[in-house]
Amino acid sequence: MPLSLLWDEYKVANPAGYRNSQYCKLYREFLGRVDCCMRQSYVAGEKLFVDYSGQTVPLTDPETGEIKPAQVFVAAGRQLLHLRRGHHDAVPAGLARFTRPHFPFLRRCPAIVVPDNLRSGVSKPCRYEQQLNPSYAELANHYGA
Repeated sequence: MPLSLLWDEYKVANPAGYRNSQYCKLYREFLGRVDCCMRQSYVAGEKLFVDYSGQTVPLTDPETGEIKPAQVFVAAGRQLLHLRRGHHDAVPAGLARFTRPHFPFLRRCPAIVVPDNLRSGVSKPCRYEQQLNPSYAELANHYGA
């Protein structure tokens, strides 16, 4: 979360409070004293976190010998990590990642699939409630996720 957003929220709650520079200074001092980590508790198999790794791997076309960069699709859950290469995260390719042939190790669809602002899955990112791509929303409804 950007520090500027934290300060904006602080100013709304405390209009006569610290100015931005003092708030940032005090916040950084606070971080130096606190061991920050985010713990998530959930039932195994309930959530599946999905995203592209950001880094690409070279993929060689066996027929032409041409080397193209390929995205790495990551699906992670409790006691589960799945990596799959792909050429892009366009909507059809992204949707195909959730169908049974691509995830044969999943015996059932998780109740919650959490995309991290996956461009093909999220039409409008939002801090509280992302607006899903309609195709992704239909897929989730189909699988009861």
